[in-house]
Amino acid sequence: MMTGNVVFLGLGISGNVDSSVVGPLIAIAAFLLASAAATLLARRTDGPPFGHRASNAVEFGLLAAATCIAAATTVDADGTSGYVTLALLAAAMSWRTTNVRQLGSVNVPTTVLNLTMLAGPATPGGVLAGAGDLRPRALAFACFLVGAVTGGLLLKIDLWVPLAVAALVSLLVGIGLSRARAALQSPEPAAR
Repeated sequence: MMTGNVVFLGLGISGNVDSSVVGPLIAIAAFLLASAAATLLARRTDGPPFGHRASNAVEFGLLAAATCIAAATTVDADGTSGYVTLALLAAAMSWRTTNVRQLGSVNVPTTVLNLTMLAGPATPGGVLAGAGDLRPRALAFACFLVGAVTGGLLLKIDLWVPLAVAALVSLLVGIGLSRARAALQSPEPAAR
């Protein structure tokens, strides 16, 4: 989450906590660069890039590269392997976030769980505005929780394992979205 990286950056700058500024800066820079690249691709595609083959390939490629680094080396948080892995994962998260946001769903933000759980006070109708859409919000919360528990359990094996699972899920979802997109764009057969 970029919120955490901004907090860690602030703690590192303050010097009051043993926190490096390099890692958060790398994550934030990779996040912003990937978002800019995803936005450029979105402008060149017809419709949202989520489900577009090129977009799916980029996200999978970023996750696969991070997986390969984690499988081939011991990832040192304050070393080159850690910084490269961090940059790849931040870029992959940003790529997905930018593409999902272009779908226009305000009910399930991709990076802010707080907004998923509650409609904001600034929303017309107050905190319970959008209460009719509690089902997708509850489903999103459950998915976040199940994903975190699964990732935590897989981390007990080794770092590359949850990264490989994330890359595989990204690939499978990308293939499914590409097929759905192609089906929507294909002309319907002529009626007889």
